[in-house]
Amino acid sequence: MTHLPIFISYARVNHDKAYAVVGRLAAAGFKPFIDQWSIEVGSRWRTDIRDALDGCAALVLICTQECVVSKEVLFELAY
Repeated sequence: MTHLPIFISYARVNHDKAYAVVGRLAAAGFKPFIDQWSIEVGSRWRTDIRDALDGCAALVLICTQECVVSKEVLFELAY
């Protein structure tokens, strides 16, 4: 069950926590999707997020005080 795509949802201010999770998931053989590393500059960001959510096997939420007020995190969870 390795190489499963896992979407990482987090508030940008908590990127250090998200990157730590990404590192652990990658080391365990998973394929984490994190916006800053997985979306190319100039691409259609919102479309790429939706595509990643559609194709993920799981979503990991980095749940912090900041994420519960993040419009992007709320969009990802609602989608």
